[in-house]
Amino acid sequence: MEPTVASIQPAEEKGNPAFHFFLYLVSFLALIFVSFGLGNILFQIVNKLFSEQDRMTEYFNDFDQGGIRFGIAALIIAVPTYLWVTFVIQKKIGAGEISEKSKVRRWLTYIVLFFAAATVIGDLITLLTNFLSGDIATRFLLKTLIIFVIAGSIFSYYFWEIRRKNLEGQRFLENRIAFAGVVVCTIAALVTGFFFIDSPRVARDKRLDEQTVSALSSLDYDVQLYYDNVKKLPDSIDIFRDKQSTYFQSGLELNPSITYEKRSEMKYSICAEFRVDNQQEIVGKYDSQWGHAAGRVCFERQATEGNSDIIKLPNPTP
Repeated sequence: MEPTVASIQPAEEKGNPAFHFFLYLVSFLALIFVSFGLGNILFQIVNKLFSEQDRMTEYFNDFDQGGIRFGIAALIIAVPTYLWVTFVIQKKIGAGEISEKSKVRRWLTYIVLFFAAATVIGDLITLLTNFLSGDIATRFLLKTLIIFVIAGSIFSYYFWEIRRKNLEGQRFLENRIAFAGVVVCTIAALVTGFFFIDSPRVARDKRLDEQTVSALSSLDYDVQLYYDNVKKLPDSIDIFRDKQSTYFQSGLELNPSITYEKRSEMKYSICAEFRVDNQQEIVGKYDSQWGHAAGRVCFERQATEGNSDIIKLPNPTP
């Protein structure tokens, strides 16, 4: 007996395959942010605990609070999204709306696992390159362990999930364990991450202080350049208003706390108000010139002929 046309046609997807495709895409997108967010937090904590003080400069610092902030934001948004969408998917699988042989389910799962494997390989190559370039062995080992734990958890769950049989009407304890594990890891990462970053208010104050330092640096450059050209210090910074001034062209003069005072023929001071003390955090030659306490601080400067280098006199005056 020859097979009928109906018997040789592939079985149709149950339910709404387009909607199932959307659900899997959203869940995997959220999973990417969860894994990257968690990895960023853990990597930066390792950088903080095992920093290389001798390599820290103005342009290089192992620890980056921005990485932890991104990780916290990613976990807060992506974890609830991932858990909710995955719950919907598992509910539809249990109700028989998504078949265990669904092509959408299988293809998207394996595609995402492929990209996850590619990311792991790339990260490991980067870590090994850094280690061969002199990175701390402990930091290399810890970051490698972090990658294997995160990637291993993802691969273990999804390889188990894609091979399950007789899904309709079933509830699996492994799903609940996986969900609980995600929640526990997320809470632990968030709580720990907050201990390593500044509060939003302090972060804003530091950013405003950095803008103030930038304004002081621009003003100092203008004064030095004026001295190079005129061979004397300006009596007031108002003289720069009609000239090609870095300070006034940038709009940095809008900070009313910044003042300039000529002290002698070659010495002057520039002062400003600061919100936080940065003296414990400054690194590198440039930053150390602008170390300051909280409150009003004056920097004593000396004009130098023939270049725009800044000569810093001992200790700023509060």
